[in-house]
Amino acid sequence: SVVGKLTGHTDWVACLHIDDEGSLYSGSWDRTIRKWDVTSLRFITELTGHKDPVYCLASCGGVLFSGSRDCTVRAWSVESGETL
Repeated sequence: SVVGKLTGHTDWVACLHIDDEGSLYSGSWDRTIRKWDVTSLRFITELTGHKDPVYCLASCGGVLFSGSRDCTVRAWSVESGETL
């Protein structure tokens, strides 16, 4: 059975990633990345900056990387959510 539902994206969700701290990230065709608390299933923050859909996510050493159809890979601080 479904335990919960995370809502907020305005277009298709294309990818998911769980980092070493246990935060869930979702990348979407709405060009955003949303960070979620896995334990409470609550929205934490939204990362914006891509000009086209976000297709892939990965993280390493406190940095989240996102790949988009806009032909860029962006690096984000996991702590602040700011682009590096």
